[in-house]
Amino acid sequence: MRIAGSLEKFKKVILACDGDKTIINVAKSVSTKVKIQADIWHVFHQMKYTLWKDGIAKELRSDIIGAIYKIMMLAKTTKKERTLALQIALEDLLKNGCQSTVSHLNSAIKHFYTYEEEKNSNIILLKRNVLCGLLIKE
Repeated sequence: MRIAGSLEKFKKVILACDGDKTIINVAKSVSTKVKIQADIWHVFHQMKYTLWKDGIAKELRSDIIGAIYKIMMLAKTTKKERTLALQIALEDLLKNGCQSTVSHLNSAIKHFYTYEEEKNSNIILLKRNVLCGLLIKE
């Protein structure tokens, strides 16, 4: 595969994607050097849907998204402090019946801080059709 050969030239590769499991599985099958970074815009945008699915009133959704955003993005805290604050927020969401939102965030968190942890990597941002197109042509 041409893309696999190209990826081997790099020490590490971070692939930013929307969390689509197909993209993640294909990227990891192409090279063991690929690390996944959650596409941050999609993490928060998809929360609109999961909060709706959980039955949260439209008026409250922005406040909830803003609170999670503040914990995950804006707080000048250590990873340990951020993790603790996020755990507390997720517990509160669960108490309020937000199972879909908590599931979404737990999935996203696995790949949320990859770039922060791998700052010296080369970053590749590929859209699904580009990645699949490159793989299919081989």
